[in-house]
Amino acid sequence: MATMNISLPDEMKSKIDTWVADGLYANASEFMRQLVREHDDKAKRLEAMLQEGLDSPMDPEPFDGEAFLAEIKAEFDAGD
Repeated sequence: MATMNISLPDEMKSKIDTWVADGLYANASEFMRQLVREHDDKAKRLEAMLQEGLDSPMDPEPFDGEAFLAEIKAEFDAGD
């Protein structure tokens, strides 16, 4: 397994330390691995949604960019 050093603001490090102390994660590395997995899952879901739109046989409808961004934000925020 590879090692990576990261820098975090004190507040973020404190939150991770608290989660570890509370038993939510065994250590900070476990938290980071989970974070990377969740980010990867969200990116794959977004790619699938975009591909579904490209593959759709429906006639195009007017595009509401603000509504689209709100939907994407809600999708990603739901996992937090």
